Amino acid sequence: MYAEQTGHQMNVLATTIPGLFCLAIGVLSILAMRRLLPDREAPKETYEDTTEYTVEMLVPSTNKYIGETLGYAGLMHKVA
Repeated sequence: MYAEQTGHQMNVLATTIPGLFCLAIGVLSILAMRRLLPDREAPKETYEDTTEYTVEMLVPSTNKYIGETLGYAGLMHKVA
């Protein structure tokens, strides 16, 4: 279609120069925008010890283990 409209043949590499220009602008803009974003820490780095965390659970008020220790309830093997 281009050749019919203009009378010139377009080769495969005709888009290389504009493509490289767009690539350079894209890379430079990403590098510039990266400085505007806040630094993020990995989740492991936000906690001193990843084995310590809090879990909330809903327990029926009629449960016989309410107020008991984990050992008495038989849950020590779940914690370790």
